Amino acid sequence: QRTLPTAETSELLRILQGLALSIVHLDPADFGVVVQYAREKNISVYDAAYVTLARTLSCTLVTADKRLVSRVNERFVVLLSGIAP
Repeated sequence: QRTLPTAETSELLRILQGLALSIVHLDPADFGVVVQYAREKNISVYDAAYVTLARTLSCTLVTADKRLVSRVNERFVVLLSGIAP
């Protein structure tokens, strides 16, 4: 386990605060959809929740998980390495 130095931790927190992130919750009514999707695609419920949320919000889900991208085969789920810097 690696511990970040205080200066590095402070810098990372400053960067995160500057991103203006929003917390978005999955509608409890979608929980059944998430579980069914996880079963159909043979992925974790955790991953299925992110895919479902991305679909609901009409946004792109960027992941480093090649297996996830392959299994879901959705245009809005893209591999991080495929994103231009």
